[in-house]
Parts: sequence; structure tokens; C-alpha cells
Amino acid sequence: MESVSCVQILEIPCHTLDDLLAFEAKLQDDLPTLYAFQNLMEKMPYITLQKFLSGCLKYCMDDTVANKCSWEGKNNNLAVGDFTLLNVIQECARKKFPEARSADINGAMRKWFHYAKDRCRRKLTKDSAAS
Repeated sequence: MESVSCVQILEIPCHTLDDLLAFEAKLQDDLPTLYAFQNLMEKMPYITLQKFLSGCLKYCMDDTVANKCSWEGKNNNLAVGDFTLLNVIQECARKKFPEARSADINGAMRKWFHYAKDRCRRKLTKDSAAS
């Protein structure tokens, strides 16, 4: 019998906005999924706040999805600031880094979404150079 990983059950990372919205709905509606996701995020091995938040977010969605999102939904992007997914990551960050202020956590997450466009551009340039 083939073993199924937690990531396969959670169906992450999300590769489309539809995937992200479906995952968000599942987190809101299904407690076992919420607990599995929380458990997975708590086990992320990063030792700095910035790396922890970036690692968790990257684990959840690729940059093409992040590029279509923003904290408040500016520029016709999907507003994700109140998503359960991000609330779970924030709570895990508070537990792992109790000295971190909420403003630091929120600011780092906002920046991660803000710089998604640059990461997509770099990846495209790198992929073009490799061809």
C-alpha cells in the first residue's frame, strides 16, 4: 500500500487561484484539514522569522499564484490578508518566535506577496537563459 504524505492530502502547494480558494474553503470547513495544516506549519524548520514566513508561504503556493494576490487586494489582486491559511501561519510564527511583534509578522508576509512579481520575473529570465 502506497503511503500518502500530508502535503498530498492537503493538496499544496497551490498552482492556481482556484486551488488557493479551494484550499482556503477546505481550511474553513474541515477541522481535520485545518489541524493537519497547522501541524505541518509548526514543523517548518526555519530558524529566523523571515525565513520561516517565506518558507511557509512558498510551501503553500507558488509565485505565480502569489503574484495574483495582495494583502488588501490592490491592483485587482485577490485580497488574502484575512485568509485562514495566513492566520494559521501567523499563529505558528508567534509560537515559534514569541519575541516577534505582529507588525513584523504582517509586514514580512505583505512583502512576500509584494515581491512575488520580481521572483516570477527572475524565474522566467533564468528559465529563458537555460533554454
